[in-house]
Amino acid sequence: MSRTTQNFAEWIKSSGRTKLSLFREFRKRGGVISLTRFQQWTMLDADTKDERCISILSEMTGLPKEQLFERHDYES
Repeated sequence: MSRTTQNFAEWIKSSGRTKLSLFREFRKRGGVISLTRFQQWTMLDADTKDERCISILSEMTGLPKEQLFERHDYES
């Protein structure tokens, strides 16, 4: 199966960076959330409607805003 799009959780797995280093970068760029909330985002257990946070994540990852929290249902 080939994948043409990634979401935030998939990007983190392929980035080779730790979640904590990404969280620190996010906070440095002006994102104001808790580490717990960031952790929930990385597992797609939560998303955000905050445009500032979405813009920062999109800039950090290079992913389009609409893909960040998109869930993929894959067929076997």
